[in-house]
Amino acid sequence: MRLQRAHPLFLALLLILAAASWAVLIWQSRMMKSMGMGLTMGMGATLFLAIWVVMMMAMMFPTTAPMNLVFARVQRERHSSRRPWVSAWIFVGAYLLIWTLFGLLAYLGALGKLIFHLMGALAEFERDLIRERTNAGLAAAWARGRVGGRPRKPKTSGKVLLARQMFADQSHSIPEICAALGISRATLYRYVKKAESAT
Repeated sequence: MRLQRAHPLFLALLLILAAASWAVLIWQSRMMKSMGMGLTMGMGATLFLAIWVVMMMAMMFPTTAPMNLVFARVQRERHSSRRPWVSAWIFVGAYLLIWTLFGLLAYLGALGKLIFHLMGALAEFERDLIRERTNAGLAAAWARGRVGGRPRKPKTSGKVLLARQMFADQSHSIPEICAALGISRATLYRYVKKAESAT
């Protein structure tokens, strides 16, 4: 079919598709108002994507028709000169596939609140699993006699014994003992308390 004869038929099909898409859209918007539906207008994913693709064809193909026709002509010339070529239907199909993927993103965006809650629930579930695994690992380590944390310094150092002796003599004040040994007040009391509990 020559381009001059196909042009009115092509234009008529696009007008019919556009009118059908707008009719479905208006019908769905009225249903949405009356039934309190969300952004997906109560449609399942298949129907939503089908209407999306039809609407994209009706709205976008008139603007891309010259590009599609030029691509078809170039590929026809390449085919006639026995060079590698690609069918125009593959080009148009890829275009439709891209718009279908955008439709899927639009549908998922409309369901975004649901997806957000599902992701939150999955994250909470994963956090609980991590906590259970950590606690099980710690229990297994304690059963093997391993205790976590920073290793403590030996308690029999000369500084500990000197601190205990100076505190027991009561000839020096607490700040003097701490300054002479270079320790804090809390450390001094911890040394003394351990000495008292040992006796």
